[in-house]
Amino acid sequence: MTTRPLARIAVTAVSLLAVAFPGVAQAAADTAPKDPCWRYQATVNRHQDRLDELSSQIDPVTKKTEELEHAYQDADNEAEYWHTAWYEARDWVKYLEEDESGDFSAADYEAAVKARDEARANLDKANAEERKAYAALQEVKQNPQLLEDRAKTQKLLARAEKVLDKCKAQPSA
Repeated sequence: MTTRPLARIAVTAVSLLAVAFPGVAQAAADTAPKDPCWRYQATVNRHQDRLDELSSQIDPVTKKTEELEHAYQDADNEAEYWHTAWYEARDWVKYLEEDESGDFSAADYEAAVKARDEARANLDKANAEERKAYAALQEVKQNPQLLEDRAKTQKLLARAEKVLDKCKAQPSA
């Protein structure tokens, strides 16, 4: 019950001040936004700022993940190469062991065994590097909540931009 008289007093006081000090009222009118779509623009700006903030948190992790994926792929290719080399060297040694023609010397056999053993050692190193690269890749995880928030913010931004475009397309009164 006491709010109604207080509201009347406040309106009366503001009206009297506006009549007594017209410069203040004019200054307030000058600072009012001229663009009828300013609220929509503010919404777009807010969503864009939030999207930029989320992207600044997500992008470094994404970049690091891409680098680690490339490193893992390189390690995987290296391990695959040495795996193939080891199989070929192993098969060559088996062929020399089973050869009865006498076309190959003991030195050829020793060279093949040495190549097989080197290929196996390189394969073991490459496999260890591949496991290490895979473990590093698995340690870097993107926060799923950030990704979800960014997707939501992108949708909100798109919707706000549509509303802003509609507002700007309307003729001004």
